[in-house]
Amino acid sequence: MNSGVPTRLQPRRDWFRLGVNSWMLLVVGFLLAPSAVVLVNSLGQERFVKFPPSSLTLQWYGEIPRSFMRAFATSLEIGILVAVGGCILGVPTALAIVRGKVPGRRTVDAFLRSPIQVPWLVTGVAFLNYYRLIRDLTGIGLINSLLGLMLAHLIIVAPYVFTTVAARLTTFDDSVEEAAAGLGASRWTTFWKVTFPIISPAIFAGAFMAFILSFDNVPVSIFLAGTDVTTFPVALYFSLEFELSRMQYAAATLATVFSTVLVLAVHRWLGDAGATSYN
Repeated sequence: MNSGVPTRLQPRRDWFRLGVNSWMLLVVGFLLAPSAVVLVNSLGQERFVKFPPSSLTLQWYGEIPRSFMRAFATSLEIGILVAVGGCILGVPTALAIVRGKVPGRRTVDAFLRSPIQVPWLVTGVAFLNYYRLIRDLTGIGLINSLLGLMLAHLIIVAPYVFTTVAARLTTFDDSVEEAAAGLGASRWTTFWKVTFPIISPAIFAGAFMAFILSFDNVPVSIFLAGTDVTTFPVALYFSLEFELSRMQYAAATLATVFSTVLVLAVHRWLGDAGATSYN
């Protein structure tokens, strides 16, 4: 008795599979095409952009100005600080909202997630006016400062940490904590030995999302950065106002390679950590 697919249906299934695979390749190619164009343009011999380039060279990577490197380092510093700060704010808040008895919990939850709904351009203008008000009232200048950028980024990315951790806590099996408590573990020991290892992939995912969103941010940073303190995306954006050269493509390619390697490394780590936490 043949339990497989009927012979008359086999060609249809093969054509369907071919169509799905072809569509997936088209989508992936469409998403990767801009990065491929940037990479090829960064290798062109001519100073002015021409695609495709007539010859290839790596000279433009050596001409990336130090101002870009400083801006890149600033973006890294802000991203790391914001990721850590987002965890400090987001994790306890998620525990309080999901596990605690907070009055008006749904309202508070909606308020905490509200920065995700507001366009970042509007947020940038709001922070610009807010920082000007603080300067007028107290004399403290947060515009064109590392602290000002970090605080603004923290406000817009902390809800992502809160959301990822809250989602994990919502599906958390409380019986494992009850078992630990039944064996004599204190609440502090239960949290660090049982709860934290299970929710740690969600915490790390939220922190990584916060880092990437901060590192790539333009709509907020463009209003708060200046000549003294600026981020890499803003520095690259302003340089395009004067000239479009291969050097800018080279700088963008390095940032793309950095982000890609980071994403792959985190995906590998989260996959292993997530599998371990469920075993």
